Amino acid sequence: MLYNAAVETMQCTALKALLTRRGPKPIALALVAMATAAAQILPVLLPMPSDSIMGFETTAGWILTSSSPFAGVSSTTVRTQGNFALGLVNLPRQATLTSLPVASTASALIGLENTGAGFEVDVMLPRAGNQGSLQLSLSSPSRGLNNQLISQVDLSGFRTGIYSTMGFPIPDTVRSALSGAPFQDLTFKFVLSLPITTGGPIPAQRQYLFDNLRVHSVPPATYDQIVLAERPVAFWDVNPQNGREKDLTGHGNIGTYQNGLPAVVTMPNGDPAADFNGSGQYLEISSNPSFSIPTTGNLTWEAWIRPDILQFPDETPDGYVDFMGKCATYSPTCEWESRMYSARTHENPNRPNRVSAYVYNPPAGLGSGANWQPAAGLLLPGEWLHVVGEYTTRTAPSDCPDTATYPGSINIWVNGVPWNQLANAPTGCMSQYRVIPRANNSPLNIGTMALDSYFKGAIGKVAIYNYLLTQTQISNHYEAMTGKQPQGSCSDTCSF
Repeated sequence: MLYNAAVETMQCTALKALLTRRGPKPIALALVAMATAAAQILPVLLPMPSDSIMGFETTAGWILTSSSPFAGVSSTTVRTQGNFALGLVNLPRQATLTSLPVASTASALIGLENTGAGFEVDVMLPRAGNQGSLQLSLSSPSRGLNNQLISQVDLSGFRTGIYSTMGFPIPDTVRSALSGAPFQDLTFKFVLSLPITTGGPIPAQRQYLFDNLRVHSVPPATYDQIVLAERPVAFWDVNPQNGREKDLTGHGNIGTYQNGLPAVVTMPNGDPAADFNGSGQYLEISSNPSFSIPTTGNLTWEAWIRPDILQFPDETPDGYVDFMGKCATYSPTCEWESRMYSARTHENPNRPNRVSAYVYNPPAGLGSGANWQPAAGLLLPGEWLHVVGEYTTRTAPSDCPDTATYPGSINIWVNGVPWNQLANAPTGCMSQYRVIPRANNSPLNIGTMALDSYFKGAIGKVAIYNYLLTQTQISNHYEAMTGKQPQGSCSDTCSF
């Protein structure tokens, strides 16, 4: 922008010389030609560096808009980084500071894709000037963002006369949009609102200084750190380095591998997991009251599974295998189950590869459950699935019958996508098969449940919680493992 203004000055000077010169005018014509060529070349050769804009290194990188003709911007060496900061003077009640476009390659934007990232800017408030607010919005037409509000900061909480760092948490929707592809059109807009009661501008000596706009991003936590921070009652890597499996929570729920050690495979985040052979291998953990639904009225189990095949050789007569469960002998100590069906079941019509969470009365028999039915061809052998099952006796959907006698419900997610209970009612209700969960002493088995079917495939990162995970927590776990947010939906069938 400033380059064009300089070129226009060159053109006007040359034109004036041309008009006032007597006789031949080749020199003036040459100047006009040079100026015109410069107008075409300079903006291409000398773009405004994105980091200079975000570092407030030049007044040319920002545009001040206000209702006062006396408001202005200037550079100052009173700074927190670089060579210069930006000063705003003679401001009215409200002023807007808008940047020139910034590219995704700016080093000040490193870490933008990380969960919990935020924008930070260093601001020095003038003496007696810590009233009002500072609001940050941004736009990037190529990423579908138009004057998107980030957040607003109350200035009353900051000291005057020194630089303070002001933070603006980035909404997940904005972070996802900006992390999706490169861009060159990101603009920032600060709106400074000041409670002036006299109606006049702020005196010139009351100067607001801006410096060092950047992304603040804590390095993403590991998957294990994220899970452990959410207080599971048990958490196992399912990493068969020896015959015993450590409980990462420190609660002492040690597991023992039965019938040999499974092979080791790699999860999406690079961590190891056990690949069970589907013909006898499993991990056994002794019973604990914290694994039972009635202990708190809520229970969540979570596991990553990778079926090696979709037609399981060691399935039950009903065409499914258990990949986990607390119902080792069926009656009289049955509690809950995690199962996956083969591609060809013994049902009519066939319901291939659905993933289910079931809950039982102690004698077993028919159980109430939630079913995640994939669309045809959605699941493939060798691909990891994040499965979460939840049980509660505290609440139930409105379409569940007889909740006074059989209160509670069951829910299930695959890859962060929840099943649709409304499309499947009364499935998902404890009352469907009159289940009242009871705590018993069955061990918790991983890779099987009752030793009558075995999961052929990998299992890793199994966690048990004595409360219900939220959709946000489930989505964050999926993203921590895969680097992607969940996408998909369910009705009669599900997709992602």
